[in-house]
Amino acid sequence: MTIPARQQHKNDGLSTLNGAINNSVTSLDVVDGSKFPSSGNFRIIIGSEIMLVTARSTNTLTVVRGQDGTSAASHSNADPVGLIYSQQGITDLLKDNDALFGYSGRKPFAIYGDNGSTILTSSNFTWTNQDSATVTDRGGTILMECPERSAASFNIQEITPPSAPYSYIAALRYVVLVGGSDSKPCCGIGFRETSSGKLVLISVVEEAFFDDGPQFRVSQCSSPTTILSNVRGPIEGMHAEDFVWFKITNDSSNMRFSISADGFEWVEVYSQAINSYFSSGPDRVFWFGANNANNGTGSTELLVELAHWSKGE
Repeated sequence: MTIPARQQHKNDGLSTLNGAINNSVTSLDVVDGSKFPSSGNFRIIIGSEIMLVTARSTNTLTVVRGQDGTSAASHSNADPVGLIYSQQGITDLLKDNDALFGYSGRKPFAIYGDNGSTILTSSNFTWTNQDSATVTDRGGTILMECPERSAASFNIQEITPPSAPYSYIAALRYVVLVGGSDSKPCCGIGFRETSSGKLVLISVVEEAFFDDGPQFRVSQCSSPTTILSNVRGPIEGMHAEDFVWFKITNDSSNMRFSISADGFEWVEVYSQAINSYFSSGPDRVFWFGANNANNGTGSTELLVELAHWSKGE
């Protein structure tokens, strides 16, 4: 298998043709090849034609003609030759750094409203059990800082979902400085029923006394400060690297909880009938951070970053 060449870059990429070319040649000479990257792939434009350069040898460029919706054409001696980034070139650059970029179903990093286009900020979410937690909008993400607590206390940012069925997807990452041996900082997403105050949530938990990394749990809570039971988990042997992707689904009959390493492929870890716990059903969905411990104090610091939020399929 041939590995595609990565997109190459160079400042001041401008020269001129050293000799006329027709609309079919696959190599051309420029006056000063040093103005361009030493190897492919990169794109040039001559007139209105974009070409993909796959190799350079001194002043000779090997090219693929008529790229990115343009047509191959004849060009005259001394015509300008410029290094450019086209739409496809930028897409290829992003793929160089994210193998799943552009795949169907993969969610980009952005915090979207239910229409899939409006960008949300922290002002679009409502606090429940804010305590002394804070949120800060940071370049398209939302950063939550959670206070230390000696018992369960989920700091919640929530919105009102549409009528079921619906799904919500979130990508979260966290930075934690673990405190005592009983620290249990966590973050995740979930459902809340305002009439009863009950919650069901999925979280990634960083337990101080575990050496094998974070664990995933689905928990029932009678309030944001009282965990009744962990109905699924801890799921051990899974490690949170960079962002953790969560998905919750209300299919009108059941609540479904899924996790993903990339926001593309999902594993459902738990499903529960809505009427087995809620009285009328969830009317809020949320993301949260929690700097908890069973006894003593929580972690010395917990920062949770929301980098993606969207209404799913």
